Amino acid sequence: MLEWRTALKLSDHQYSVALTSTFITYVVRDTLPLQATKMIQIVDAVVNVIDAVGQSPSEPGPQKDRRPYLLAHDQLCMGSGDVLSRLYHQFRRARSSTVVYGIGRSRDQLQMRIAIFYSSASLSGSFSGLLAYGILHLHETWGKPAWAWLFFIEGAATMIFATMAAFIFPASISTNRLLSDREKQILTDRLARKSPSTLDPNEKFKLSEVLAAIKSPHVIILTVTQFMSGTAAYSVTYFTPTIVHSLGYSPARTQLMTSPPFAVAFVVMLAGGYFSDRCHARALTAGVSAAVAFIGFMLFLLLDPAHTHAKYGSLFLAIPGVFSLIPPIGAWAANNSDGHYRRATAIAFSYSTSTVGGILSTWLFPHSQAPRFRPGIIVNLVCCAGILLGVIINYIWLRYANHYKSTHRSQILEPYDPHGHGLEPNSPEHLRAWTELGDKHPDFKYVY
Repeated sequence: MLEWRTALKLSDHQYSVALTSTFITYVVRDTLPLQATKMIQIVDAVVNVIDAVGQSPSEPGPQKDRRPYLLAHDQLCMGSGDVLSRLYHQFRRARSSTVVYGIGRSRDQLQMRIAIFYSSASLSGSFSGLLAYGILHLHETWGKPAWAWLFFIEGAATMIFATMAAFIFPASISTNRLLSDREKQILTDRLARKSPSTLDPNEKFKLSEVLAAIKSPHVIILTVTQFMSGTAAYSVTYFTPTIVHSLGYSPARTQLMTSPPFAVAFVVMLAGGYFSDRCHARALTAGVSAAVAFIGFMLFLLLDPAHTHAKYGSLFLAIPGVFSLIPPIGAWAANNSDGHYRRATAIAFSYSTSTVGGILSTWLFPHSQAPRFRPGIIVNLVCCAGILLGVIINYIWLRYANHYKSTHRSQILEPYDPHGHGLEPNSPEHLRAWTELGDKHPDFKYVY
């Protein structure tokens, strides 16, 4: 996209403003729709993406007019932000797809599914670099510049696959045509054992549920952590080509050189997701990822610009480390909030604060700071250190909360079982306790 910026004559300031505007649409679309996902099917979100991509600048107009491109980019982000947030929320909904992303799985199987989802984005980042390199050779084909062909090809591919997805994604376990009735019942029963509130058909929206989620210590901790994670993740997502190009590589070679770090991130994310689910190690996975990213950014900062290959090599630590933070922190946000609207609020806050971090990232890597990019690298170092601290604090808090609920079980359940005889499974009081207490229920064990 370096040629795209040159053709539109965008300064560093204008480019940052354009990116900032897209992140604002992300925040708006990530926060509000999640509260309505109980009534909205996932197909609606896919249609939004198709509609947004259809309005993308697939037919370039005069190169000097920036407005159509920036407006279409905002529309695309609104659609994609909506589908990503809804898809992500569906990982923890009982009434959602079970085959495509493993939705309907229990909490200890969640991170691997999120890793599969987001590692595909990392892999696409790697593939897009190779694709961009090939598209550069289409320059002036049919009178169109290379960057216009990038819009043509990627826009068309996105519309085709989005249309296919609209017919493939099931809206719930019960509507999944790939499962037998017995398999549907097994999945429903497994979710009921893990968290009965997930299956309560009478759960109604209450503002108190939203406030309860916002006041939860682990939600607050993860909200701050996600801001820092978003800053680092969007920094490497949007500015890796800029960073690599500053090392002295040509635009064509830059496209090739940006691919390998994202390919490594793809493998590391899947390995981390498998390990975390198998060993129940959200904190360990997130902490190690933050430490690896910190080392990568530190090496890039300290190495002399003349050491081109070494500085490039540091990206193989920074990028996989940053991307590997997304699944464990995301799984934490979904795992440790129970009750539909509490969980929706926790995930919405997680997404929106991550996106606000993205707004900060758009101002960290102007061309004027090349090749060291000292301010941007230092900010990312601080973010990685802050994430590591947040992971440690959250781990300590969740262990304490589990211990407290275990030792105060009778007091917590007293309003629902005043005689202390125990609650009959699936009884009205049993379901009411789960619905009202959510993750505060003593039988709900926080994952760390």
